[in-house]
Amino acid sequence: MGWKGIGVMANWKGVDETVVGKFAEQAGRPPAEPYINTDQGDLLLFMFLLAGFVGGAIFGYYFRKLFVDDRKEMAE
Repeated sequence: MGWKGIGVMANWKGVDETVVGKFAEQAGRPPAEPYINTDQGDLLLFMFLLAGFVGGAIFGYYFRKLFVDDRKEMAE
């Protein structure tokens, strides 16, 4: 059972270890270390922050292009 009580988490393995790793070993290729290890410090948080900034900039540019600039052209 996964839950052992209040405040105590069970040791769950991820899908990459249980499923993907098993099939990789059966194919003769042991699982390799990731190219960018996001488990170190706040690297994963920084990656999400950077992706949100880039996505927000793209969304903001096209929002302006679709809705604001279009109204200016219609008014002229």
